[in-house]
Amino acid sequence: MFKHLELEKFLNQKDENGKDLPPYEVAFSPKGIVDMNQNILELNNGIFHHPIKKVRLKFTKGKQFS
Repeated sequence: MFKHLELEKFLNQKDENGKDLPPYEVAFSPKGIVDMNQNILELNNGIFHHPIKKVRLKFTKGKQFS
């Protein structure tokens, strides 16, 4: 997934208002996931992998447990 996220086409994308979009929003959008599955062998160094249907994004700030 990191190789997919680092592709040039996902960097420096802008939305309809001209605001910069983070690469993960573009790379893991429904269209981005379809693109990832089409190139999964290349992204996985030639090793077979089942298609990925969804990606869970988790962001943590600070301490997870008190």
